[in-house]
Amino acid sequence: MAFAPERDQAEVLAAYPDALAAEPMREPLPVPIPGDLLALFDACTNAGLYGDDDRAALPAMFALDAEGTRRLIEAMHAEIRSCRRCRHFRRPGLSDGYCVGRDDLPSVYGLLRALPDDKGLRCDAFDRGATR
Repeated sequence: MAFAPERDQAEVLAAYPDALAAEPMREPLPVPIPGDLLALFDACTNAGLYGDDDRAALPAMFALDAEGTRRLIEAMHAEIRSCRRCRHFRRPGLSDGYCVGRDDLPSVYGLLRALPDDKGLRCDAFDRGATR
């Protein structure tokens, strides 16, 4: 059984008089976080999906459940807005891509518009739509 906030041994034994013992939990041993996972985490942080508290908790989370932490960060990374993930993105020929969903962007070719400087990170018209 774990207590949050922490309780000392006397408080735990007082709350559970039938208990035989009470010992503090050991901190998990630090486990190095793989570079690819840190890169995904940093991308999420830059997109505003994670904050300083999340970064501080990352080593303990990874030490307790490496695979679960990886799945969580990968799922969060998939939520980052990007023009390439938007249904308005078009990439004819060898271009870097264009937007067909916003009228406020500079027109390039007919209905094709230049991509925004933030590549869709803070786009109000972003629409994940159906997976291509």
